[in-house]
Amino acid sequence: MVADFAQNTLDGVMLGSAYALLALGFTLIFGVLRRANLAYGPAILLGAYAATWANLTFRPGQFVLALVTIAGATLAGAYVERLCFAPHGRRTRSRDAAAIASMVGSFALWMQLEELATLCASVEDASHCARVVEGEQLKRLPNLATRDGLSLRVSLYPSGSTTFSDVEAFAGARSHSLWDYLSTINAVVLYTTVDDVVSFTLLQRANGRRVELPAEPKVAPDRQRLVTADFCATRCSNELAVWRITPEGITREIVWKPAEAWADAVATWKDAETLRVEYTATGAAGPQTLERRLSDPGWTRAGGR
Repeated sequence: MVADFAQNTLDGVMLGSAYALLALGFTLIFGVLRRANLAYGPAILLGAYAATWANLTFRPGQFVLALVTIAGATLAGAYVERLCFAPHGRRTRSRDAAAIASMVGSFALWMQLEELATLCASVEDASHCARVVEGEQLKRLPNLATRDGLSLRVSLYPSGSTTFSDVEAFAGARSHSLWDYLSTINAVVLYTTVDDVVSFTLLQRANGRRVELPAEPKVAPDRQRLVTADFCATRCSNELAVWRITPEGITREIVWKPAEAWADAVATWKDAETLRVEYTATGAAGPQTLERRLSDPGWTRAGGR
């Protein structure tokens, strides 16, 4: 009897503490920012997942894992901010309407981030996670691509198709997974792995041309350019690259490298001529933000694909 009472009391305290932390998080966010951000929990969850992946892959120290957790959660939070709150803050005149729209948007992002975390919670590696994401994308885009064993067949526009074949091998293994569809430029993004090296393949459906990108691309508002931010501790070029989109293909136009080393970065478009970059400098306690115009000094002209 006493043992059951103590156990039930302990379970109640633990459950109540979880609810209290949840309420405290909403109170702090709404009290300070005056925004009802429903997606802050999944953002922290993704930070914890990033730390778990880093621990299993690189076995760093506890301090580094703490930084990875903070960086992952902050980048997820920046994603929510740029996609959900910033547009409504700029475009909605009524403060009440902006608050409601932002709350609804954050709820949608909550489900999106939680679904991504759920899909990749029990995968073996990055390629396995990408294949799970592909399964969901094939359901949402049934006429875009089909999977037949090791072959991924992507339809072209207005007619035709192209096939990406995976290779299973002890060395030189290669996989392609449907990752995203960029409707603004009618292009398909594939998550590509060669052994344990990750890149992205962009396929223009109008001409069937492919280009290998070091990071996930973001399309400019005028649909004339892409940007990739390839920053990490190892195996990255550590540069910001802008790519020109033409009917003949996609070519790397200009690149920029920061003076200090960055551990991670996410680039988005503020407008057609300005980039906004959320980055974490190596050894820094937290992320920072900068804006770079395409006309700013420091860019280097780059040719080729």
